[in-house]
Amino acid sequence: SGYVDIHSNSGYASFSTDRGYFYMNKQLRVDTGYIGSHNEDLRLTTSGTQRIHVSNSTGNVGIGVNASSSHRLYVSGSTYTTTNITAGKVIRADGGIQVDGKTVIDDGAGWHRSYGKTGWYNNDYGGGIYQDDTTWVKVYGSKSFHMPSNAYVAGSIGIGDSTPNYPLDIEKGSTNWLATFQNTNGAD
Repeated sequence: SGYVDIHSNSGYASFSTDRGYFYMNKQLRVDTGYIGSHNEDLRLTTSGTQRIHVSNSTGNVGIGVNASSSHRLYVSGSTYTTTNITAGKVIRADGGIQVDGKTVIDDGAGWHRSYGKTGWYNNDYGGGIYQDDTTWVKVYGSKSFHMPSNAYVAGSIGIGDSTPNYPLDIEKGSTNWLATFQNTNGAD
């Protein structure tokens, strides 16, 4: 019981049956490379479970989930690529960004993290900020640190002295001069 009909209409041929689906025990190969739906969403399944969904109205694709109405590609679960990901616009990462299993930008665009004896580096100008021990934050590339406004130091400042004992502790160098102060005219 049941039937399979083959119809020839204007411009196409069709198969129809009263059964729930067609079962083919061999590969299905299409010479033109086109597989599609007539006028409804396209759904690819394995073992009866939807794996890929293509929206007929938007062309948006869902993998492991129905296609989103607002995103061209919507994936349920992790994705992995063996090559670069290139974006013509903004890349959005909800939940932070990891590189080699380490978080480099926290959730909510919080802390930007580095690991080991590294830090932030400006590729165009060769300077940066890094840390290579548990005590000091350092300037990279023998650059000077410029503050165009006021600075506040809660502790002491040491000049030539890494362990200052006073609010401003200046260690005398090999010359007899301890400090020199000049006004804007250059006079002492």
